[in-house]
Amino acid sequence: MFYLVSGDLEGCLSIFELGKPGRERFVKQIASYQGRPGVRFICWREKSREIIAGSHCGKVTVWSVKTSEPLYVLDAHSDPITKMIWMEDKQILLTC
Repeated sequence: MFYLVSGDLEGCLSIFELGKPGRERFVKQIASYQGRPGVRFICWREKSREIIAGSHCGKVTVWSVKTSEPLYVLDAHSDPITKMIWMEDKQILLTC
C-alpha cells in the first residue's frame, strides 16, 4: 500500500491511501493550522514515521502520524519557508 501526504495553504495536512486508480481514499487529517497560512513543504521521516511540515509563517512542525499531534514546533524563520530537505541518513533537516 502507498500513502500520499498533502498539505495546503488553508492549513490542512492530510494522509490518503493510494490503491488502484479510482480507489484512493482519505485516511485522516493530521493537522490544521486553524486559519493561519499553512503548509508549504512536507518531508517524511521514515525511521520514526513522522511528518515534517514547513509553513508559510516560518514554523517547522514535526507531526506524529500515529497520534496526529505535533511533537516539536520550531520558529525557524521570520519569513515563509521557501525550501526544506530532510536527509534521512544523517538525520539533518535543511530549511531556507
